Amino acid sequence: MDLYDLLARLRYERVDDRAISIGHPFREGTYCLEKTGCEWRVFAVERGERIALSVFDSEHAACEKFLALVLRDSTTRSPKAD
Repeated sequence: MDLYDLLARLRYERVDDRAISIGHPFREGTYCLEKTGCEWRVFAVERGERIALSVFDSEHAACEKFLALVLRDSTTRSPKAD
């Protein structure tokens, strides 16, 4: 999975854009994915702090972890359209 695949899957799963931050800026209360140099970082931002930081050498591993975190949290979904 690369970033393009991740974004497509997030749309398919109806993930609310307000629940995630990919690249800067990182918003409060979001799951975040960041590329820094040759590392990929996955974390959440709460009270201005990065929590549950995971660091990966590959885009694939980082995207898989990010997707798993986001989908595990049911509050990240947009409401169904009627």
